[in-house]
Amino acid sequence: MSERGMKKWLPYKSLTEQGSYLSEIIARKSIEERPVPLEDEARKIDSFLRSYEGGEIELRYFASGHVHSCKGVPTKIDFRAKRLVFPSFEIPFSSIVEIIAEEDFDIPQ
Repeated sequence: MSERGMKKWLPYKSLTEQGSYLSEIIARKSIEERPVPLEDEARKIDSFLRSYEGGEIELRYFASGHVHSCKGVPTKIDFRAKRLVFPSFEIPFSSIVEIIAEEDFDIPQ
């Protein structure tokens, strides 16, 4: 039997050249578009960051083509560099999609 390159009858990802190619295709397909917060959500985020007095928060943020969630106590809100600082990482304000506080937070009118 002659060599035919990739053989169609072998199981998924069984050939060495398939593994890296399929992983790359799957990674490209899973990338999401950056969600844009609505105007009232953006005001809520801004108002929360300006009046934050401590305590645990939960937030969703966009990074590397995906929306991630984290929960914790920020160590610093840096308005100059426009970032939210946690003990092990930082999140730029522009990446924040949603903030969920322990207690409900009202938007000042």
